Amino acid sequence: MSDIKIHEKIFLSIFIFFIFISYIVGFMFSENSAGGAIVDFEFVKRNILAFKNNNFFDAIRLTGGNDQTVFQSTRAPGFYVFNKYLNPFTTNTRFFQGYITIFSLLAPVLLFLSLKIKFGKANIYFLIFISSLILLSPYFRSSAFWGIEENFGIVMVGFTTLFYQLSKKYELIYLIFLGLFSSLCVYSDQKLIIIPFLSLIAVMFLKKGIYNKLFLVFLYIIFSIPFIYLIKLWGNIAPSGDSLRRNIDILSLNLNYHFIGYSISIVAFYLFPFFFILKDSNKKLLNFLKYKENYLFIFFFIIYLIYFLFYYSLDNFYYIGGGVFQKITKLLFDSLFVQKILLGLIFLFSWILILIFVEKKFFNFLILTILPFLSVFISPALFQEYFDPLIYFLILIYLKKEFYFNLKGCSFIFSYFTLFLFTAIIYYK
Repeated sequence: MSDIKIHEKIFLSIFIFFIFISYIVGFMFSENSAGGAIVDFEFVKRNILAFKNNNFFDAIRLTGGNDQTVFQSTRAPGFYVFNKYLNPFTTNTRFFQGYITIFSLLAPVLLFLSLKIKFGKANIYFLIFISSLILLSPYFRSSAFWGIEENFGIVMVGFTTLFYQLSKKYELIYLIFLGLFSSLCVYSDQKLIIIPFLSLIAVMFLKKGIYNKLFLVFLYIIFSIPFIYLIKLWGNIAPSGDSLRRNIDILSLNLNYHFIGYSISIVAFYLFPFFFILKDSNKKLLNFLKYKENYLFIFFFIIYLIYFLFYYSLDNFYYIGGGVFQKITKLLFDSLFVQKILLGLIFLFSWILILIFVEKKFFNFLILTILPFLSVFISPALFQEYFDPLIYFLILIYLKKEFYFNLKGCSFIFSYFTLFLFTAIIYYK
C-alpha cells in the first residue's frame, strides 16, 4: 500500500467525515433529494403489507394481478421477499426506514472491498473516500432514507462485484457466489440483468479453465428458472399492474430512440469527474484523436443527432425524466428549438467523452453503452436513478481503466458530487 502525505490524509478524512455526517443528517431530516421518494414509499408500504399478510407463494402470485391497490411495482419482488423474512421492523415506519438506511451502508463497504482487491497498491484513505462517494448520490440517499426498493439491488451489485474480483484469483466457490448474487440482482431489479451479463463476459475472458466457465453458465441457467416463472405469471418482464400502466413491452416495436442521447449524457455526467483521476489522462485525450475508429463512431452518432434534431419533437417527451442536462436546458430556455440544439451538443460531447474512456477496448465499450442502448426499450419514462448509483460500480469495478488517486482529482470529484447533491435538494425542496 502506497503512503501519502499527512495533509492528504487530513483532507481526505474531512471529506469522508462530511460524507458520513451528511448521510446521518439526511436520514434525520427525511431528505428527499431524488424527488419521488415520498410517493414511492406509499407504494412500498402497500406492497410490504401484501407480502406480510400472505404466505410466500400467495404473495408472489399477487405480483401478477392487475389490482394496483394490492401491489404496484415495476421491479421484481426481491426487496419484498427480503423484508418479509429479514426485516423485523415492517410494522414501524421509522424503524423500517432506519433499517434500510443502515442496510444500504453495505453498498459502500462492499465497493471498498472490491476496490481494495482491484487497486491493491492504492492508499486506503483514497479507497475509503472513493467508495463513500456513493453516499452523496441523491438517488441512493433518498432510497435509503425512505426505505424504497432500489438500494436492495445495489447491495446485491456490491456483493457481485466483490465475488467478481475474488473469482479472478481464487477458488471455484467464488464463482458460485458470483453466480448467486449476480442472479439476485435481477430478482431485485430487471435492468440489473446487465450485471450477470457483464460478469459472464468478463469471466469468459479470464485465464480460467473451460469447465469453470461452463459451470458459471450452468449456474445462470439454474438461477434463471424462477424468473422464467415470473415472466409467465406477469405475461411481461415487469409485474402486471405497472407494466400495463406504463405500457412496458420489450417485444414492442415502439422503441424510444431518443433515449439513447439522454442516456449517453447521463453516463457522461458521471464519467466526467473521474477523468481527473484517470491515469495518463492527457495521453488518453491525444490517443482519442489517433484512433480512426473513433471518427467512424462519431459519424454514426452525428446521423443519430440529425434524427434527434430534425425528426424527433421534444413535445413527445411527455413523461417526467430525462436526466440532469434535460432539466438544466428546460430551466434555462423556454424555446424547444434552443433546448434541442443545446442537448444535441451535450449528447455529442458526451459521446466523445465515452469514446475517450473506451480506448479501443470492447469490454469498456460494452460497459458504457449497454444502458444507453437498452434504454430504447424503456417506456415511457427515463430516470437518472436508473443509472445512479449503479454507474459507480460499472466505472470503478468493471471498467478496465487505471486510476491515479490524488488529492487534487479527489477534491474536484468531492466538490462535483457535493454540488450535485445540494442542487438536487434545492431543486426538489
